[in-house]
Amino acid sequence: MSKRRDESERRKKYRAGSFAISAMTCPGCRAIIEEPVENCPRCGYSGHSVVKKFPFAAPTIERYIDPNGHFGPADRELIDEALSELATRFPQVRFSFCVIDLEQETDPREFGFWMLNASPVNDPVEEKLRPWTILLLIDGANDRVSVTSGYAIEPFLNEERWVALLQFSGRLFLRRDYGAAVLNFVEGAVGVLSEGAERTERRLSLGKSENLGEKGRWK
Repeated sequence: MSKRRDESERRKKYRAGSFAISAMTCPGCRAIIEEPVENCPRCGYSGHSVVKKFPFAAPTIERYIDPNGHFGPADRELIDEALSELATRFPQVRFSFCVIDLEQETDPREFGFWMLNASPVNDPVEEKLRPWTILLLIDGANDRVSVTSGYAIEPFLNEERWVALLQFSGRLFLRRDYGAAVLNFVEGAVGVLSEGAERTERRLSLGKSENLGEKGRWK
């Protein structure tokens, strides 16, 4: 493969329609849900359920939710550069990194889902960004980490790939080198997002081909 072709593929920009086809996972029972629903058909879990479970104000979703200052200026500069590069291919996707100390009995996956549902949406820009947000939640008190995605992008993503990526970065998280861990996560996220986008585009292309075939048989 030529260098020019390799560079072109590396920088391919994916359209919003690429983030549209797959299954979702219930934050409560982890059941696979094939289409958008208000409540999980298995356990009844919903956004309303989790909001009631944490009856206090959720923080505003920002790139860094870091009340104890785990991300220094140098860390943020490197992460921001990596996100700028990622945005050339996935301009609709936003990342948020939260480092917080949770109670041991609190499920970080559920807490992240609560944050995306309960945090304030104060303007039209935030309203558009929220469904495309990927929240990386780091529980510093219990050495746990989870990924929660907004509803527009969550059906497209493969949770197993996120888990594999977090495990790959696990050594850095356990050392509490959060700047390096997040940078590693962002770099790996390019692969996860690319795989999902390409998988979905193949499905869309297959659907178009089948439709054309149907029209041909009816002629």
